[in-house]
Amino acid sequence: VSNIKVNVNQSVAAALRPLGKTAEDYYIKKRDNEEKLIAKKTIIELKSESDKIIESQKNNISEDESINNWKNTFTPLIQQKLSTIKNKRVKKLIENGIDLENSESIYHLKQNSFKAYEKESAKVYNDDINADVAKFKTETNPNLKNKYRDQLYLKAELYNEEHMLGSNDLKKRIEAIDSVLLLTDADSLIGTPDAVEKIKQIDKDIN
Repeated sequence: VSNIKVNVNQSVAAALRPLGKTAEDYYIKKRDNEEKLIAKKTIIELKSESDKIIESQKNNISEDESINNWKNTFTPLIQQKLSTIKNKRVKKLIENGIDLENSESIYHLKQNSFKAYEKESAKVYNDDINADVAKFKTETNPNLKNKYRDQLYLKAELYNEEHMLGSNDLKKRIEAIDSVLLLTDADSLIGTPDAVEKIKQIDKDIN
């Protein structure tokens, strides 16, 4: 039977000191591990909420907007969760852990925004090119056909420059435009007297 009396104002660690350093160290280690586990569980829960918000911004081509939307939605969730934590050490562990997770979240937001921008930009470019090819196909005025061809070249150059794709990419885009326009011309000639000769010339140009 121990004669040790515990002061209610003492911490458990302080109260255990008369029992020896081993008992005190064990308690502190156990307490720290429990607090880390509580903090880790909370961080995982918050990370899950953050991932949901990131997913909701997956198709947002505006990097700044997607980050702001994430912050405006996620910050109140963090604050609400922290307000329920009374243990200051646990609260600090959560804050530090969330700071690290937030850096990763912002990276993913930026990455997703860039991918969304690339995807949307490619779609708009292809739609724009197809619209001009359709104009070229139905146009009979040679001057206007040349105008549409030049517009297609310019759009290919601007897209290439905007995405910094290099000279080889631009060359392939111009070649693809030329091939499509030649085939479009061949298709429009079907049924006309000079169709055979024109198609032979197109085949020669392509090859």
